[in-house]
Amino acid sequence: MVVQARAGSTRRRILEAAATLFGERGYSETGLTDIVEGAGLSTGAFYYHFSSKEAVASAIVDDFDNKLAETVLAHVDVTAPRVADLIRSTYAVQALLRWDPYVQVGQLLMQAFEQISPDSRRVTVDWTEKFVFIVAGAHQAGELREEADPFEVGEAIWIAVLGSHVLSVTLKDNPFARLARVWRFILGTVVPKEALPGYEDLLAELVTEYASRYEIVAEAESPADPDAATSPRDTGAGTPR
Repeated sequence: MVVQARAGSTRRRILEAAATLFGERGYSETGLTDIVEGAGLSTGAFYYHFSSKEAVASAIVDDFDNKLAETVLAHVDVTAPRVADLIRSTYAVQALLRWDPYVQVGQLLMQAFEQISPDSRRVTVDWTEKFVFIVAGAHQAGELREEADPFEVGEAIWIAVLGSHVLSVTLKDNPFARLARVWRFILGTVVPKEALPGYEDLLAELVTEYASRYEIVAEAESPADPDAATSPRDTGAGTPR
């Protein structure tokens, strides 16, 4: 047991050192020797756990995949999925993408699958299928309009999660407000009209909760940066379009 624990600890050191270096320098600019030195290990110890830099990157992508799965399953009962729970899960995933450095690197490596291996592409495909499966359950339960296509909706949700993150990182703005705007558009086309006010309330609640938790709104409204004042669009409030 002690040997297993030590081996697990060493493996984790390698992964965390590699993730830090990939995040700081980029995958291509990080060498195997850099990872070994960053982890404070011998080359032999590295090869006991991984066969190559690519294998390390693939393991980080797998961890990213598993962390997202844990987060979604913590909010969604896949045996009886509800749209509201699915919305909540996407906000929890957005928080991971925004503030967990290890998850951020996993997401970036997943995007750069052509540099690593086909396994990274598999994660993207699998997550599309997972969201489609959840949406199909909600559709069967009558939470979506009859004409809604679970594949199109599930794919749109996955795009919304990743797209909101990428755009907000680039533009340095509120990812939770952006996700609300995208959700508002999706919901306006797939759920019964009478259900929209309830979802609008939920989105406003989630934007406020996550903005408060990570002090996004406070930073945006800081007097030191008047040009960054939050607009009505950035609060996530408003009527469905």
